[in-house]
Amino acid sequence: MGTVILRRLLTLIPMMFLVSIGLFAISLQLNPDKAAHIRAGGAENASLEIIESIRRELHLDKPIHERYGRWLYDVVRLDLGESLTRPIPVDTPDGRTEFRGRSVATEIRNALPRTLSIAMVGVVFGVTVGVTVGLIGGLRPGSLLDRFSVLGTTAGIAMPSFWLIMLLIIAFSVNRDWLPATGYEPLETGLWSWLSRILLPGISVGVAMAAVTARQLRAALMDVMGAAYIRTAWAKGGSSARVVVRHALKNAANAPLTVMGNQFAHLLSGTIVIESLVGIRGLGWLVVTAVRSNDITMIQGLVLFFVVVTVAINLIIDLLYSYLNPKVRVS
Repeated sequence: MGTVILRRLLTLIPMMFLVSIGLFAISLQLNPDKAAHIRAGGAENASLEIIESIRRELHLDKPIHERYGRWLYDVVRLDLGESLTRPIPVDTPDGRTEFRGRSVATEIRNALPRTLSIAMVGVVFGVTVGVTVGLIGGLRPGSLLDRFSVLGTTAGIAMPSFWLIMLLIIAFSVNRDWLPATGYEPLETGLWSWLSRILLPGISVGVAMAAVTARQLRAALMDVMGAAYIRTAWAKGGSSARVVVRHALKNAANAPLTVMGNQFAHLLSGTIVIESLVGIRGLGWLVVTAVRSNDITMIQGLVLFFVVVTVAINLIIDLLYSYLNPKVRVS
């Protein structure tokens, strides 16, 4: 298993190198004048002295290969640069006050718990409901419960998360006043105070994951339950739980695992819209504000973060494949 992990990690090196080149290419590093103008407040008529000073501050006066090497070195040290459009006052040793950009890594670190809270609720809801419904449909195909599950999964896939969150807010916040409609409270303020504000957003982004997982698991179980080794396990007198969990579910898990990994990326992108609707200042809020203000450095850092998370999730899925199916380790 250690060899499999090492081989997977080695294959990620060239891919992440290409990703870094792509992110650097779409950044303002290729257009230093525009970066300097944005840092100067977007004033196209800024003086040449100010523009040149900003270029030197951001190292934009260096050759492109040197800028790439410096940027890549900073990324490896988890330094994603400074925001171009969100300055903060900083007192200098000589008593002056300068306005410097906010750290992109710090902004992401501060916003991550909010988005991660919504994603966690969505994953728990999606996996729990999806596996339960998929088991019902896969073990009892054609039954009344199976028909209801097919109808429910179809509706869950077709239902946009932003429309669902509005329905949930109307049902549980406006009409019943059971849950708050907007805002966020950290976990330190209390478990229910935290959960009550992320429950509706989490469910709204987790419904699609539950629907797709249930459909894939149902189809995989229907194929596996007719296999010869399942009939052999029944013939040996194995209990229903043992046959389903140890034999059927383990061998039917590959397709649902793939879907869960892909859905997690969609879940993160879905929080961008949801956070804007419910007023939670997470990563989605950072994306929206960065796009509106043309803060390319922030966008670059966020894209890099999402790429790393997606690659990490796919790596975990590959390792789970290797654990569940020994043939994958050989290949």
